[in-house]
Amino acid sequence: MRNRQVVLPDDICVFFVSDARIRRIHRHFLAVDEATDVITFHHGEIFVSVETAERHAQQFSTSLAEEIHLYIVHALLHLAGFEDQTQRGYRRMKVVQDKVVHEIEHALALREAQRGISPQRHSAA
Repeated sequence: MRNRQVVLPDDICVFFVSDARIRRIHRHFLAVDEATDVITFHHGEIFVSVETAERHAQQFSTSLAEEIHLYIVHALLHLAGFEDQTQRGYRRMKVVQDKVVHEIEHALALREAQRGISPQRHSAA
């Protein structure tokens, strides 16, 4: 992948909403009358459907947190200029998205492991 300068908005806001709310947003701005997982606007607004994330977590045997991480990474990649409307764009975005999500999950697992070790270390002293 070639190097390119990525310019993100100065502020990024994440809103956790219901399926009903994201469906209204989807219909109003994109003319699609159905709920979706995440919608990103170029000025840095990210809308995440918690209900969809919960359903997908069950469907794909992941956690709610993993689904939300995935959605936020997906949204940030859109803000960074990635697109998934073509097969080529989708494949390119998916490779980067999977790598970033994996790194996040790995970092969080390490943090949790350290938290689990830390109390034992202190109690033994």
